[in-house]
Amino acid sequence: YQLPYNTNMSAGTDGVNKHSVHTLVFRSLKRTHEMFLSDLAVLPPEDPASTRIKIACKIRDEFSHLKDAPSASSEQISLAVEGGHTAMQDGGGVEVWGTHAYPSMPGVPLSSETARQIQPSAAGVKQVMRALPPSRGEIEAGKVSHGIRDIHRKAAASGGPERIAPPQSKALVHMQGTRHAGTLVPRQAPSMPKPQWHPPWKLMRVLSGHVGWVRSIAMDPTNEWFATGSADRTIKIWDLASGTLKLSLTGHISVVRGLAVSERQPYLFSGGEDKQVKCWDLEQNKVLCVQTI
Repeated sequence: YQLPYNTNMSAGTDGVNKHSVHTLVFRSLKRTHEMFLSDLAVLPPEDPASTRIKIACKIRDEFSHLKDAPSASSEQISLAVEGGHTAMQDGGGVEVWGTHAYPSMPGVPLSSETARQIQPSAAGVKQVMRALPPSRGEIEAGKVSHGIRDIHRKAAASGGPERIAPPQSKALVHMQGTRHAGTLVPRQAPSMPKPQWHPPWKLMRVLSGHVGWVRSIAMDPTNEWFATGSADRTIKIWDLASGTLKLSLTGHISVVRGLAVSERQPYLFSGGEDKQVKCWDLEQNKVLCVQTI
């Protein structure tokens, strides 16, 4: 089958303006120049007037409550500096300073009579020192190897005698009764027991009834029935001989993960992902008690 030739197509192309190759190349060069003219990595020069307005707005918005505050006198500044001069120093040359002097109550000017100061406690200084990185002297001291006596003394101070004489290793044993009593020999790896062969199992029956994965199973002590718990939130009781469904128990709101049958009473215990343990009375087919974990 041959399509007829459309005469309108040739007529429509006559109205298109045809440019020369020089015009097209010049137009492409102009567009490329406009595209790569601006370098985004180079920021434009800052305007001093705009920068001054920006700083003024920032001062007014964030520091308006401090802009007009009265300046502290020289006596207050010296008292604040000298008040925090009391410090505790450790052996490494690190000083822990107390708080700066402050008035005893709001509205009271800072003076030598009204100044208060809190000094750090010994426990606080030790906690701050533990959080600091080690000094150069401690690093150099750590590079020096310790003797056996120093290692035993530090182990006894930190963990007791068991740090010095650890229990016998699981991988190595001592040779006893030989000339080399202190020699260590590798322990032999335990050999895997060889499984006893039995004829292949035969599939007797496939039971269908759950609509979710079977997550738990429990057998009756008398071997007459068994129970299964599933992801469909139900517990089903099956006859062991015939494989027929005898009973379905509903009550959990999530997956039933565990089942257990009592050997003394006709009770069935079930646990689920709903954090509940239920005790079922199989004579009345109802829940006796519920325990939430």
